[in-house]
Amino acid sequence: MESRWLPALQMRTVGEGSHRTTWRVDKASPWFEGHFPSKPILPGLGLLALVLHGARTGLQRDGLRLARVIKTRFKGVILPGDELDFSLDTSPLDPGEVEVQVRFQVERNGDEVCAGRLVVTDGE
Repeated sequence: MESRWLPALQMRTVGEGSHRTTWRVDKASPWFEGHFPSKPILPGLGLLALVLHGARTGLQRDGLRLARVIKTRFKGVILPGDELDFSLDTSPLDPGEVEVQVRFQVERNGDEVCAGRLVVTDGE
């Protein structure tokens, strides 16, 4: 699903539960509006929204929503026009459960800018 806020992502499945993509941050993205006018950077919330969007795309489950963030490390800023490499590894928390753990890493030019774990769910 592509929207003004979330671009179309071409996720590659590289193994069971492992998905990868490369995405260039659009300079005109609404995430940069007002954050910050003189030196725009992608807010952390925007990056987590892109990770969730990548999980939905990779797992082909549009209804996934964020249940909780387990851990996230932001190690660098993301600027308009940056090219990012996303790695997402997913696994069910328990067999038959609707919750899925997503381990993610985002790199720019081989340097990690963000990594962490979150839980997504189809359930209520």
